[in-house]
Amino acid sequence: MRDIKLIRKIQSHLREHGLLGLWREALSRVYERTEFVVMQRDLRDPPMEVRCAVPFLLRRIGDDEISRFKDMPAPFPRNYQYRFDYGQRHCYGAFVGDRIVALMWPVFHADNKRVVSRWRLLLPDEARLSSIWADPEFRGTGLMDACIEKFAVFLKEQGYRYLYAMTWVGNESSIRLHKRRGFVIAGKAARHSFRWQKDGHGFYVRDKIVRESFRDTHQTKDSNLPEVIR
Repeated sequence: MRDIKLIRKIQSHLREHGLLGLWREALSRVYERTEFVVMQRDLRDPPMEVRCAVPFLLRRIGDDEISRFKDMPAPFPRNYQYRFDYGQRHCYGAFVGDRIVALMWPVFHADNKRVVSRWRLLLPDEARLSSIWADPEFRGTGLMDACIEKFAVFLKEQGYRYLYAMTWVGNESSIRLHKRRGFVIAGKAARHSFRWQKDGHGFYVRDKIVRESFRDTHQTKDSNLPEVIR
């Protein structure tokens, strides 16, 4: 009975949309294309003023703490996956008292072989914020702006040249946030994948990112990230 219904559905769709429409419908069930905006901040530019109404501590979060994310409300289980399923190494949280009110995952040159969303391999003087999140209760306070700014200032002091971010096309709130923090749109990327593939897997088509020539005198220091970003 189920096979008969499926055949009738295919026949109906074929009559209404033709052979090309039937092919597109079948393809849409197994294939997807996701578009991203790539944003770039030149860390040589002066630090930007930020007003944050919330006193917080931006602290490194270790594996013991991240392991507890699995049983916490969303979006914490997703961040558990970033570490233990996708192998991202560095997680920082903004703490108000004992409460985590924001999370950010910086990635570096050393993460090129393991990082999710291989939109472009990072050079040693580049870093990227692969995922950021702020508690809805603290949005609009300048908290996320302050977290990004603290990290940008730290990277500049360590000799990094560029900081990148990537967000979905149409995510205007994220694009506005990064533009406030001195990022500019540097290009776009598109991920082509089967629907059952994990995030980051698939074939990427991306614009060439314009940047000044890399100086091979830079020594990446991502393995020496501090416990607290001041």
